[in-house]
Amino acid sequence: EEPFNAKGMSFLEKEKFNEALKIFNFVITKFPKSKIGYYNLGILHGRQGKTNEALKYFEKAIEIDPNFADANLSKSNCLLRVGKFRDGWKYYKWRKGGRFLKDKFSLKYSGTRLTSLGNIKNKTILIIYEQGLGDSIQFSRYTKLLLEKKVKVIFLVQKSLEKILSSLDKNIKIITHLKNYNYDFICPLIDLPRLFGTKVNTIPDLGTYIFANNNLVLKWKKKLIYNKFNIGIAWQGNGEKKSFKLNLFKDISKLNNIDLISLQKNYGTEQLNEFKNKYSIKDFSNTLDLNNDFVDTAALIKSMDLVITPCTAVAHLAGALGTRVWLLLQYVPDWRWLEKGKKTNWYRSMKIYRQSKLNDWEGIFKQVFIDLKTIVKK
Repeated sequence: EEPFNAKGMSFLEKEKFNEALKIFNFVITKFPKSKIGYYNLGILHGRQGKTNEALKYFEKAIEIDPNFADANLSKSNCLLRVGKFRDGWKYYKWRKGGRFLKDKFSLKYSGTRLTSLGNIKNKTILIIYEQGLGDSIQFSRYTKLLLEKKVKVIFLVQKSLEKILSSLDKNIKIITHLKNYNYDFICPLIDLPRLFGTKVNTIPDLGTYIFANNNLVLKWKKKLIYNKFNIGIAWQGNGEKKSFKLNLFKDISKLNNIDLISLQKNYGTEQLNEFKNKYSIKDFSNTLDLNNDFVDTAALIKSMDLVITPCTAVAHLAGALGTRVWLLLQYVPDWRWLEKGKKTNWYRSMKIYRQSKLNDWEGIFKQVFIDLKTIVKK
């Protein structure tokens, strides 16, 4: 069984879907109890945007092994992507290989796991970040909602987000490592949407809920040309499918009265030198966030007329700051953006552009170019 599944996955990674389908179908025919075979069929269909079909195969894998963490998480992603948040949150506890299951999580952090928002008045709750920087920014809004429950909130965050997330609320204590803090309950950050019973139409809309330093905003604005339409751009996210080439901005860079400003840090910046030799772009990477703390990036984003980015921390930061942001998504996006729609309830200042077919970044950029020409004319 294992060699067949490996061969099928090899085809899948090369996006040879028909060949992969034949092999995985062979696996479940020859090995009817192959949870991996069914799981791989789910992954195959999911990669092609066939969410409902993928869900059926993940459920079959779970039927064979109810504790199959990856299949449970994949089921969660499918449910969330189609907007079935209530059921989706229930299975999302299997993220990170089941590390956030109640018993396993409590072994790492001593304390009582928060399982309900009832009877918590005057209690102290320790919220613990998980996953990436964008996730911390997106779901940090729930810490503000907790304050409305008359509780004290301690929020453990990544070091690079300490300063920017300190702007959430003066009553939220931001920490980057555990010392001798006293608290009554512990709660992983992304447990909060489930505890608040979040549905697609009840996503907490806080508008602008993270704030840039005003002095830094003034500093960065002085580096920009006032009468230009300033567009902050990023192009590389966490993973190849979320990223595109900087060179796709070449036509946009030629538009009259537009200035492109790079917001990219670390990975992807190696593309800048070649781009700068041919096209116009401002690059502040030598002075931007030298302490890796996002305060300059936040101030620069707040100085922009528009931000264009794939699914990165920049997208979440721009949305949380209330800056107009155009999010460019791969054909099968993260669950949080759902399967369709140009708007999202997570960020009111965000507009979504979606690939109409697999790997078609060029098609998205054609539409972005047309829309930008219209805006600049106005």
